Amino acid sequence: MAKDLVAEFLSGSAIAAKAKVPARVVLRRTRMTPGIVGESLDSGQMVIDGEFACDLVAGETIIATGEIVERDGSYFFEAKESI
Repeated sequence: MAKDLVAEFLSGSAIAAKAKVPARVVLRRTRMTPGIVGESLDSGQMVIDGEFACDLVAGETIIATGEIVERDGSYFFEAKESI
């Protein structure tokens, strides 16, 4: 799974341990009402046209695609595929 590869790289890389790059989760562009976005979050499936709806962006580079998931009342990005 992609998150395992990312975690493995981050845990074993001396460069990754020192690097500080702003990262953000970006919802892909699509035409969705706020209600549809809310329903997607409530259902636990954030997909657009059958594809993962979010990108993890570090600096200006997309490094993974995935979805927003809810655990214990908090929302997290779950990587599904590394780029």
